[in-house]
Amino acid sequence: MREVRRGNIEYEKTITDQFTEAISKDLYLLEKAWQNNHINDMWQLAHNIKTTVSVIGLNELLQPYLDTMEYEELTEETFRSKFTSLKLICNASIEEVNFFYTIL
Repeated sequence: MREVRRGNIEYEKTITDQFTEAISKDLYLLEKAWQNNHINDMWQLAHNIKTTVSVIGLNELLQPYLDTMEYEELTEETFRSKFTSLKLICNASIEEVNFFYTIL
């Protein structure tokens, strides 16, 4: 992100705010889509999350979980396993982003 911002701290703050808000909402919606058996919505959300996480450099880490949710037929066990890992990483990232935001 620092490479992209080119010294623009306000841009960086905006991006961190947007990430925190978007990822929390998207994770909630992803789980709801699964629970309601809205698989097409779940696939689209998994795809959209890839864009959200790319801004802060999490693509490589989260790609396997998101690809599974976007492209594979899932069982409840597989969904829960992948979603739990995804959520743990994203929540840790939110904490890091919030800390980063305070030192800008």
